[in-house]
Amino acid sequence: MVPPVPPLADAQLELRAELGTALFSLLRTAQELGLATPAMGELHRLVTDLRAPFIFMVAGEVKAGKSTLLNALFGREVCETSVLPATDRLHKFQFALEESDVESGPELVDHYRPLNFLRDFHLVDTPGTNSIQPGQTHLGEFFAPYADAILFVFPVTNPWGASSWELLERFQKHLFRRVVIVVQQCDLREPHEIDLITKHLGQICEHRLGTRLPIFPVSAKLALLSKTSGLDKPRLRAESRIEALEEHLAGILKSEPERAARLHRAALSAGLELATLLERCEAVKKVLEADRSAILEMVRSLASKARDQLQSVENVHYDFDRALNRCWLRGEEMLRERLRPLNAVRLALQGDARWTASFRAGLEPVLRSTLTRQIESALGRVQSEMRTSRAQLTRMVEKWAHQTPPAEPDDVAGQAFRRRREVIAELEHSLFLGLKEESARGEMHDIFAEAAGDYIAREEHRSLDLSAALVRRLTELGLESAMAGLGQVRQGDRFGLFAFGRASKVIDAYHVTMTDRGGALAKSIETIFTRLVEIYYDRLMRIFAPYEEWRVPEQAHWDGIVQRLRLLEATFQRLGQQL
Repeated sequence: MVPPVPPLADAQLELRAELGTALFSLLRTAQELGLATPAMGELHRLVTDLRAPFIFMVAGEVKAGKSTLLNALFGREVCETSVLPATDRLHKFQFALEESDVESGPELVDHYRPLNFLRDFHLVDTPGTNSIQPGQTHLGEFFAPYADAILFVFPVTNPWGASSWELLERFQKHLFRRVVIVVQQCDLREPHEIDLITKHLGQICEHRLGTRLPIFPVSAKLALLSKTSGLDKPRLRAESRIEALEEHLAGILKSEPERAARLHRAALSAGLELATLLERCEAVKKVLEADRSAILEMVRSLASKARDQLQSVENVHYDFDRALNRCWLRGEEMLRERLRPLNAVRLALQGDARWTASFRAGLEPVLRSTLTRQIESALGRVQSEMRTSRAQLTRMVEKWAHQTPPAEPDDVAGQAFRRRREVIAELEHSLFLGLKEESARGEMHDIFAEAAGDYIAREEHRSLDLSAALVRRLTELGLESAMAGLGQVRQGDRFGLFAFGRASKVIDAYHVTMTDRGGALAKSIETIFTRLVEIYYDRLMRIFAPYEEWRVPEQAHWDGIVQRLRLLEATFQRLGQQL
């Protein structure tokens, strides 16, 4: 399969298109950020300039093959020779969605064609140089300064046309860098004849113009066939000699000073504006990353304090265990007193229920008093440590919140900074409220109710003194354990006339039961306080949740913008080197 011939000035068009795309992306990003500066307006104008099509102008005598040459260069039947009669009017071909021919003036006909390549190239065919009346100005003379490439076409059958040379002599010297002399229809001459003609035309250039212009002999007919319906395309292309002309024209388009300057100026201006955008976006990104680090540090500090406080809660277990053991020992003393011979006879006469009620009534105030002291003491220590942690966190948040970000202009970055300040202010307010006695008491009430769980009846959750409710419940559990300890001994051994003889057995059974059940009760109390600490610090850490809910997507948004700008930065640097 024969590889396709690359379009004319393909590399230059790709370079221009890539720069235009990058500029458009930069402008869109600047608009998103609310940074539509005057410099950005200039960039917008440069983008518009970049889209301006290249203009190819052909000049030469009537029937010199100008239209065929244009068709050959672009591989399309753009200009039909029958459409371009030998008149004194200029014909311009440009893109439109619908085909039409419009007489835009007495000297200009605009031909609109739905051909995509005409988006990038406008083709101008000037009147035949030998169709102008003596003393009349040729239209190509007016149009030449606006053309990117000017092709003077000489037929190989008569390359000495005086009218074309006269027009060239009237051109300003600076336009010669855009001029190319094309000897058309070279398939009608032998190669050695073409060489002689080319050499002679070069001599004419030096004589009449004072400079040597590039001269290319081509066969536009063979070149067009090589790009359209020709069978042996590589051979036709080689015989047409069109490739050398195409390469030269691509070089003109790439090096054309004004366009090259515009491209370079666009890339340079974009780089400067991009640096400003990057600096602004990096500032936001830096603040958000610093916030993330600050919050992680504060959360780590809270986690460390929570671990320390949980470790101290382990002492609660031992304190309660020792206190409960004293209660159980008091119970043993009560049993010994009741199992003395005279007391045993008296209690036996009272019956089992009254004996049990008497023992329970004697143990209850001891157990209740012990639990009350222990719970109030443990709660006091835990709450003190919690208040200290909250106060320390409040100071850390205040220090973090008062770190001053960059200036806050009225753009998206400034809006991000203002929103950040609002969310942090809400966080500070929540912490401050937690330090107030009333709020702290309400918060502790809720946490204590959640931690105590099933140990406090649901209807008592609204009670203002949850610790008293917990003492009542734990006292009941302790008494139930004590009664269960007595239940381990047969009824005949517990009461009656013979109980005093078996006092040690009764007390031993009670002691074994209370050792097991008392330890379980102390462990339950430790679990409540452990849960209390865990819930408190979990809530304290969750105070950052509203800010994190804003920061995480916000940081992802700014990370994406910075990444996009970094890619554009690399693109502009690469394009700047190519330009």
